[in-house]
Amino acid sequence: MGASTSSQRAKGSAAASLQDFQRTRFNQGFKICVFLSFISVAFLVGCGGGGGSGGSGPPPPNTFAVDVAVLGLWGTGGGLVLTDNNNDALPVTSNGTFQFPTLIQSGGNYSVTVQTQPASPAQTCAVTGGSGTVTNGAVNVSVDCGDAEWAWMGGSASYNQPGTYGTLGVPAANNIPGSRMSAAKWVDKQGTLWLFGGVESDGQLSDLWTFGNSQWTWIGGSDSVYQAGTFGTKGTASASNWPGARGDALTWVDAEGTFWLFGGFGFDSTGTRGYLNDLWKYSGGQWTWVGGSQLVNQSGSYGTMGTANASNVPGGRYYSSAWLGTDGTFWLYGGAGFDSTGQVGYMSDLWKYSGDEWTWVAGPNVWGQNAAYGTQGAAGAGNTPGDRHGEATWTDSSGNLWLFGGLNPNTGAFLNDIWRFSSGQWTWEAGSSGEQQGVYGTQGVPLVGNTPGGRLSPIAWQDVSGNVWIFGGFGLDSTGESLNYLSDLWKYSGGEWTWMGGPMLAAQPPVLGSQGTPAPNNVPGPRYEAVGWVDSNQNFWLFSGFYSPDFNSTFYYNDVWKLLP
Repeated sequence: MGASTSSQRAKGSAAASLQDFQRTRFNQGFKICVFLSFISVAFLVGCGGGGGSGGSGPPPPNTFAVDVAVLGLWGTGGGLVLTDNNNDALPVTSNGTFQFPTLIQSGGNYSVTVQTQPASPAQTCAVTGGSGTVTNGAVNVSVDCGDAEWAWMGGSASYNQPGTYGTLGVPAANNIPGSRMSAAKWVDKQGTLWLFGGVESDGQLSDLWTFGNSQWTWIGGSDSVYQAGTFGTKGTASASNWPGARGDALTWVDAEGTFWLFGGFGFDSTGTRGYLNDLWKYSGGQWTWVGGSQLVNQSGSYGTMGTANASNVPGGRYYSSAWLGTDGTFWLYGGAGFDSTGQVGYMSDLWKYSGDEWTWVAGPNVWGQNAAYGTQGAAGAGNTPGDRHGEATWTDSSGNLWLFGGLNPNTGAFLNDIWRFSSGQWTWEAGSSGEQQGVYGTQGVPLVGNTPGGRLSPIAWQDVSGNVWIFGGFGLDSTGESLNYLSDLWKYSGGEWTWMGGPMLAAQPPVLGSQGTPAPNNVPGPRYEAVGWVDSNQNFWLFSGFYSPDFNSTFYYNDVWKLLP
């Protein structure tokens, strides 16, 4: 928006020709002032205001814009109305920067207030820097409708709920997947969530759902557990093809919008449960078995490190982590499963999938590798995060791969370390090489010493600015006295952590508030292995997950939450 420049009064000239003209910039755009001359009389056309003889006279006072930056607004259907000096109304329907219609003269006063608060959902927006005097520059006012506030959007407030499937292919307000954890997910180009399978109290699932416009639709797959896979012919799509029931599979979406799914723990073509390494794609409403085995518990075929080959394939595994590179390459790290010798354990191998072939990139082809940290901040050929599972991952704008936390199965340590993979080498960037409790600092204030406690399987999102947000998981709170389920919210930006909300203590009850209404004190219940996604409006969403308050209780969620970062 910026400051608007003052109007300029052009000086006419009787000697000017018909072709002479001058562009004069006004506060709200450009107007063309055309000077017409006829004998000795000058006329000013379309320049706003009159012109005296020869265009002389004092210039009007400078006028400037009042700009308003709005954040934290949830609804897009209107409701928020701002006003300046009680007579200049500005309806706002989205987050962003806006300008009041009326400009203010230098030396004049402005007073921005909320005339009407948002009603759908109900929010309370507060104005900062809303009044003062205009002094030769644009005025910048901010309106905050609630930063990083949760809203419970649907699903049950109770645990272990059955699904309501409704009619296949028909969205309905009452439809809802049953409580579960470890489901696979994709987000299509329209920002719609696609959800596959997962684990409920009775076993693994293979149902496929979409969530859009606040409604669930059952797309396909069985509403029962323990379903075997129907593989069909490798490379051939078919309406009858369907992956077996599973949890902890890896997924990605390619540039064409095709969904991909790899591995997990579940059922093969014979109905046998185990470690999977099958590769599938979903497009046009049909599944295609692309690669890997129809059978569980297959050893990895590594080939030559750094060399792609059609026969290469990771062994059957779950609890792996993944990234999608900026060039569309899919990356896979570690997990629990079968190594090159047929032994089962946690691994630290790094793979990539591109051009329909797997490449073993780094790490050993056998399980049992502890982390080698090297010097913090320094890349090294011998550095490795080592065997782990339950880490959070993200990709930065330069294509570097990042990893946070997880559990070291060899030592039992819950980790909060941060790693970066770039140019073929790992770098330990931050966090502890051992177990560490959370250091929360002041809510909303970044600080070098802040850090989440060590944890596994938090939910992670990445906002439009590239900042990483994590929620919950299982690990250490601010006391570090015991391991438990967490519900804290953190942001990682510019190398610093900020505690954004949620309790500093583990195992705290949820605060649901009113359904559909964000509030500062709302917080989802503690959990891990939930599903998180970002919609087309950059809202964060959370669904499902697992919580166990004691050794005798297992709670699966099917609640839906929304967070505007």
